[in-house]
Amino acid sequence: MLNRLSFIRNLTFQKTLLVYSILIGIIPVLLIGLLSSYISTKGIQEEVDQGQQIILKQIEYQVDAFLKDLQTTSFQMADDRTFEKALRYGISMNNLEPTLDMVNAISKYRNHSKISFSVSLVNPSYEQVYSNLYGLQEIKDFIYYDLIRDNDGKQRGTQLIPPHTYPNQPELLLLRTIYLNALPSDGVLVMHIDAKQLNEWFQSVNQGGNRKALVVDEQGRIVLSGDQAEVGTRLSPTSGLYRYWLEGEEAASSFVLERVSYQLSSKKSSFNGWTYMSMIPLKELSRKADRIQYMTWCFVAGIAAIWMLIAFLGSRKLTVPLQRITKKMTKEMTGSGTEFQVLDQYMDQIVEMNADLTNRLNEQLPQLKDSVLLQLLRGELKEEEINAKLTQAGLQLQGQRFHVCIVEIEQYGDFIQTYGERDRALFMYALSKMIAEIGGEKFSCLTVAAHPGQVALIVGMEGSDNNEMDNEDGKSGEQTLLEVCESIDEKVKLYFKFSTAIAMSQACRRYSSICEGYQEALRLLHYRPMIDKHKTITYKEITNAALSQQSSRLFVKWQKSIVVNIAEGNFDQAAVEMNKMIDVIPEHVLNNASALGIFNYLLAEIEHLLLEMGYELSDCLDEPIYQTLYACESLQEVREWLIGTVLPAIRNHLAEVNKYDNKKLTRQVIHYIHEHIEDDLSLQKVADEFELTTAKVRALFKEELNMNFITYLIECRISKAKEWLVHSEMPVKDISERLGYTSPQNFSRVFKQMTGVSPGTYRDQFFQKE
Repeated sequence: MLNRLSFIRNLTFQKTLLVYSILIGIIPVLLIGLLSSYISTKGIQEEVDQGQQIILKQIEYQVDAFLKDLQTTSFQMADDRTFEKALRYGISMNNLEPTLDMVNAISKYRNHSKISFSVSLVNPSYEQVYSNLYGLQEIKDFIYYDLIRDNDGKQRGTQLIPPHTYPNQPELLLLRTIYLNALPSDGVLVMHIDAKQLNEWFQSVNQGGNRKALVVDEQGRIVLSGDQAEVGTRLSPTSGLYRYWLEGEEAASSFVLERVSYQLSSKKSSFNGWTYMSMIPLKELSRKADRIQYMTWCFVAGIAAIWMLIAFLGSRKLTVPLQRITKKMTKEMTGSGTEFQVLDQYMDQIVEMNADLTNRLNEQLPQLKDSVLLQLLRGELKEEEINAKLTQAGLQLQGQRFHVCIVEIEQYGDFIQTYGERDRALFMYALSKMIAEIGGEKFSCLTVAAHPGQVALIVGMEGSDNNEMDNEDGKSGEQTLLEVCESIDEKVKLYFKFSTAIAMSQACRRYSSICEGYQEALRLLHYRPMIDKHKTITYKEITNAALSQQSSRLFVKWQKSIVVNIAEGNFDQAAVEMNKMIDVIPEHVLNNASALGIFNYLLAEIEHLLLEMGYELSDCLDEPIYQTLYACESLQEVREWLIGTVLPAIRNHLAEVNKYDNKKLTRQVIHYIHEHIEDDLSLQKVADEFELTTAKVRALFKEELNMNFITYLIECRISKAKEWLVHSEMPVKDISERLGYTSPQNFSRVFKQMTGVSPGTYRDQFFQKE
């Protein structure tokens, strides 16, 4: 067998394609032809069986309806008091009135019935019979006297006697007992129905062709038939119909009758026990099936011919482009073989490359997510590109408003001294995961380690109002988020050996304003000393801790005025406003803690102002600011310290900075270096940019950073290289070119001098830690 098929392997691709195309096309067509032929034949058989069953049900329904009407009429007549009275007193001229009533009742029943029948009333007690056909006669002269005598007392109720059951009985008889309790014998109602009515109706049922139908009673006697000669005869015990009738089969079966094969179906009536049979010659079935099979195979042959033509033309058309493709592939591959083998090798390479890219992407996905979230918090993304970035990183943040919560480890210095770098990383990873799980139970949220010791939780909420009832328990989204923050604080204390401070921003309406919420949460962390350690720091908590509800607007107005005056350089006016605020504090604040909270809030606003200007409040004062504030024992001490020490210190510092603003200038230079790290930077170029001398730039770096310009520039480039090595797949060669190094070897040498390892080793070590 294998030797016979070996010739296919030696064929050209075009011929092989032709052979397989023909086989693939023709074999299913042949199978479909066989299946269609079988299904069509089977369908015809089922259709015929269904048609026969329908005919049988129709016959059964009509015959049963015919007989039910007779039985109903007989029951009404047997139950009629007129008949009972006439039979009880005898039918004679002496009882003229009951007799006439009986005759009229018989006429009425015959006229009202749909079926034509005659009536005989048999009164055995008086040995008389009255019939609308024969009049009044003695019972011995009654045509069916033998029938009445044989059934006397044997069968009570209703008895249906098919035609020809007894000699000289061409009609269908229905006998019903009329109960006469006071007489020796009951009366009998005999209804005479001409069998021609039933036979004429039965012959009118059109079965088509040479089909036959029979109705056989419980005794095996043919009651109805298309052939009148068969009516009244019994089925022969040697006949196939007799066995079929005797076994009571209802499924379709085949048998031979008078050398003709028939398909037989039958149905037994539950009303009278008669069996209805329908027969159709098998030749009629096979004739239709043969015609359908012939048409099917002609159709199959036509399709096969068309397919062979299509296969021939298609194989010639397909070979040309496939040969062109394989020629292009063989130029890039070293292997050889047929066109399909070359294509298979090429696809294997593609699959391997895709798998490798997928693995590397999965490895970089956590860093990509963190990078996107950090850009979102820093405000580095535009509104229109945020959704695309989140989708690209596989992040989902849904809602109409957003809150930013910062979970910060308290006493982070002790945390650093207690745990090593690896343990700290594990702690922060576990903390971030725990925060994400707790927040994810209630909201759509994302987490990222924004700074060392800090985890930022970005929460999305539905609804446009913080006071709107967002949950089924009737709580607003802000209340639920506060509960989440409390749960985080409790879980941290339970599972970790350190405590945290949690700050929650106000609602942000857009993605792009999340960075503002983040900055607000950072500012709120400065107010930790004035808030209960077990509470989440919010703007509302700070206001409630510092101000009463009635005086909040007044103090906020004074604080803003003081900050504005400091920003404009009006320190004298700022001192005046501060004095006014301190004078009214006793009237509105009930305790020292709330008063200190007001000053704490004021100092935080001043510190925020200085940060925006590029300075820090700690640069203005040598003493610890908040410890000094809380050490004051009276409002007068606070007044003297703020007006006599803090304001003059800020004024002097700003004056000195404005005159010799080395720090600010240094920050500007550093910012410029970071923004243009990929440019060809030099000391002269930076000096020209800020209109300074190179000596001045050197002095700035030596004084402020305690290092020279070149060293700082190298550190910035190496720091940027580390970021690209960790958060991108950029080759080392491209990194060295973008950072302005003359060659990858020179870059690798400098990188190893600064970090102790080569760039490739640094990248591998980072992913091994992950």
